[in-house]
Amino acid sequence: MHPNMLVIIVTAYPEIDLAVEAIRLGACDFIIKPADLELVVLSVKKALEKKRLEEELEVYHKNLEKLVEERTARL
Repeated sequence: MHPNMLVIIVTAYPEIDLAVEAIRLGACDFIIKPADLELVVLSVKKALEKKRLEEELEVYHKNLEKLVEERTARL
């Protein structure tokens, strides 16, 4: 429903196959309960930084496309 949403899986089932599959499908992280609060905070910070960088890259690409269009029009 929201392809740009970042997901952190939190589970009580420490199965490596499940973790690998979750990451392969796009999860940012896989945390096994009971989870240390510091680990959860670190995971959320990492996800937020990833999101910020993705948004920054998107803005950069849009600005680059606009610049290319402007320069192409001048030619």
